[in-house]
Amino acid sequence: IKVSNDIKRLISQSVSPSEIRKKAIEEGMMTMQQDGVIKALEGETTLEEIFRVTTEKEEQF
Repeated sequence: IKVSNDIKRLISQSVSPSEIRKKAIEEGMMTMQQDGVIKALEGETTLEEIFRVTTEKEEQF
């Protein structure tokens, strides 16, 4: 994640992690799940593995 001035401001304001994540995605951050799907399409892993690993993590936000 690239920490822009907007993200720094959100962090300093103690905004929730989900709001920071939302802003980061708006600014172009790729989620682990999105990156994993690309890797699955390239044959580096499977969709099942990506969803197994990332679903639990992304539900926390």
